[in-house]
Amino acid sequence: MRLFGMSRLLVGALSAGLITLAVPVEAGASVKVTQQWALSGGAGDQFGFDTALQGNTLVVGDANHNGSGAVFVYTHTKSVWTKEATLTGKDTIAGDSFGNAVALQGSTLVIGAQGHNGARGSIYVFTGSGKSWKQTQELTVTPSGAYGQFGWSVAISGSTIVAGAPNVSGAAFVFTKSGLGSWTLRKQLTASDQVNGDGFGYTEAVNGSTIFVGSPYHGATAGEVYVFTGSGNSWKQRTEFRGKDTVASDNFGLGELVASGSDVLVAAPFHATGAGAAYVFTGSGGTWKQQAELKGKDTAAGDHFGFGEAIDGSTIVIGADRHVPGGVAYVFTRSGTTWKQQAEFKGKNTTTGDVFGRSVSLSATGSVVTAAVGAPFHASNAGSVYLFRV
Repeated sequence: MRLFGMSRLLVGALSAGLITLAVPVEAGASVKVTQQWALSGGAGDQFGFDTALQGNTLVVGDANHNGSGAVFVYTHTKSVWTKEATLTGKDTIAGDSFGNAVALQGSTLVIGAQGHNGARGSIYVFTGSGKSWKQTQELTVTPSGAYGQFGWSVAISGSTIVAGAPNVSGAAFVFTKSGLGSWTLRKQLTASDQVNGDGFGYTEAVNGSTIFVGSPYHGATAGEVYVFTGSGNSWKQRTEFRGKDTVASDNFGLGELVASGSDVLVAAPFHATGAGAAYVFTGSGGTWKQQAELKGKDTAAGDHFGFGEAIDGSTIVIGADRHVPGGVAYVFTRSGTTWKQQAEFKGKNTTTGDVFGRSVSLSATGSVVTAAVGAPFHASNAGSVYLFRV
């Protein structure tokens, strides 16, 4: 996700207590959402603008921390989330926005710093677990235009990293890992019909041999998602798509772009006068079809439904960060090909302007589904991340 703002310090983990919120959408169809924990940032940090959740490990981006940015790693044991590590780049300085985007897979953590080197940008690769994390590489490119903002968005799957540089017309860059463990630039991706200002690379997702790249300002800001398939240095654009009812100013592809199995979840947070919508597409290769369009039952103009979203199997959690008063999130589940809203929830102490739902991460371990939802403007822009059992 993206950022605004300034400065300071992580003050630690505060228990929010255990509260249960559930909104039944029909008789016998209710999902209980239990808030387990809340983590908070320091004054002006906007802690939680991006998050990544994998099993018992949570990564939180704090791109304003101390002016240059930081990433915090937490682990969950015995019902408690504990801060294990604070990560910074070896060469980061004020204005770098280290932590503006994060992606986690196994023991590999990818961190964007889109403001580094005069906003040309860098991404940093760390490996480790628990308290022990080490920077193994810093990756840079030379995107078109003076300021590419490389690292605005990042994604990882297997031995492939994709990072976006959406400034000017935009590009996405593909890196693969060698047998020796180092990451090498293999391909610069662009769309066949992109023009300056499209924002190509604003978001992306990668799932095995398939890469999805969002271009939210394409086509009078209607937005578009492009699909590439391949491996190594050979990647080919296979198709492009948008929502069936997408129109100018919807910004399809602006929120999170998430791939899971044969599904990809795409947001259009300015659809319908800013009420927002999210779309589930299913398919493979060059064939992708819209399965569902999702909206909250009480979504209204200006809610920005979809800025934060996550999918894991048959569970989706979507934030509407401008929903009055301080933002909400919605749980949807799938039966067959039908998605239904099962719950609506918010943080226990969120209030007006918190933008709860700006970032959303989801992790399923067996029958246990955990959601991390960011509210980066909470407590005068200190920011918080709330952990829920769904």
